[in-house]
Amino acid sequence: MPKTMVVKYRGGAVRSDVLIGDPGEEIIYPIVINADILMVLSQEAADRWVGRVKENGHILFDSTYVTKISHPSAEIYSIPLTATMEKEMGTSLGANIMMLGVVCELMQLVSKDALAWAVHQRAPKGTEEFNKRALQLGFEIAGEVRPCK
Repeated sequence: MPKTMVVKYRGGAVRSDVLIGDPGEEIIYPIVINADILMVLSQEAADRWVGRVKENGHILFDSTYVTKISHPSAEIYSIPLTATMEKEMGTSLGANIMMLGVVCELMQLVSKDALAWAVHQRAPKGTEEFNKRALQLGFEIAGEVRPCK
């Protein structure tokens, strides 16, 4: 069964759907209808997309910008993404990459090496080391993250 994730970036109405299927499994429709995992970096995203999370799914949110979130059955994780980025790297930029590291470590959907390679390949020229460090911060902070309920 494919695993699905929805991402909403705090700066505007950006949504990214990621579908991960088993080897040989055909993905028929490339848009997430009911997400296994929802990652949100803004209150607007939480309000808009929390209802799309499957029963017993997972919701991960940036506690700097999201103050209210609920779901009847999902595991909910509060993560100080922006606060950690600002403390460790002096900027909030990269919180989205840090979130990927947290999700990778917690959910174990892809290997750390595969994610690091993908982030490196997609990082704008000159930002590779910054993104590598943001991803590493996500891997590290994941060990401290526990479900809220």
